[in-house]
Amino acid sequence: ALEATSAATLPWHLHAKVRPRQASRCVQFALLLKRAWREVMRDKVALCFKMIMQLFFTLVFGSVYYRMDMSQRSLQNRTGILFFMSMNQAFAGVIGTANVIPRQLKVVQRDRAAKLYDMLPFYMASMMTQLPIETLPNFIWGVIIYSMTGLRPGIHHMLLYILVLAVQNQAGIGLGMLISASVSSVEMAPQVSPAAVILFVMFSGFLLNQDSIPAIFGPLKHISFVRYAFQALAVNELKDNDGFSCKPKVFGPHCLQGNDWLSQLGFEDVSLAQNIAIMAFEALVFHLLAFLTLRAKRPAFLRLQPPLPAAAAPPLMGA
Repeated sequence: ALEATSAATLPWHLHAKVRPRQASRCVQFALLLKRAWREVMRDKVALCFKMIMQLFFTLVFGSVYYRMDMSQRSLQNRTGILFFMSMNQAFAGVIGTANVIPRQLKVVQRDRAAKLYDMLPFYMASMMTQLPIETLPNFIWGVIIYSMTGLRPGIHHMLLYILVLAVQNQAGIGLGMLISASVSSVEMAPQVSPAAVILFVMFSGFLLNQDSIPAIFGPLKHISFVRYAFQALAVNELKDNDGFSCKPKVFGPHCLQGNDWLSQLGFEDVSLAQNIAIMAFEALVFHLLAFLTLRAKRPAFLRLQPPLPAAAAPPLMGA
């Protein structure tokens, strides 16, 4: 009788005999991916507006820095467009991903209470839906800007430029997923994500020379994926690039070349391969922390207590 009473007090989705058996993780992932993609594509107006604005800023950047020459002023101009590209990738990846989980939170909490699926298929499905929306367009915009601005010629340099932006985009998506798993409402995500990106941009090495960063903030520059992306882009563009010209003169500063400009930025010892590897590692760490955060936020229920025996029950009033 006690077992029957305890079982009767259980909700249907917690009852072992009533709760449906979970499907395999592959089936869960396929169904969740379909649902997440339908959720993303539901607001087509917002999605189209986002693409139009990205195309607009791509054309603006390409027009402002159109066909840069090889003068001394071009050194500053090339550094500027590379910084804007790394900053734009960071904002696009983080802000575009930060509200993925909060907008599904109510449905997910209900499904988790019913134990319909594991968190790993849900997280993977949520992340995979962001790749064609965030990575592919940014890849196209990056190629357009590279062609319009006349950055360093050569297919090798262009492929490295695309690789750096792609890896940085994955790090941004990872940070966005971490923020998305941490916040509890759609309203909080747009407030937290820009602040996080600005913190990374501040220590990128462009707005503030990395040798001038106070020691107390030193650790922050080592986790800034914007810094690693900007450094890699600058090295790819300027290292051993000695084709910059200047007017002949007797007095004044000497004619700067690519390596001289990198030394002024403090990037003379930067390894392009090492920076790419660090950004890839940061992307993995962000995704791992996001998954653990999401898993830790599982719904909690009070443990059911067996009913008191009739003899131990408190007497009724008036008895």
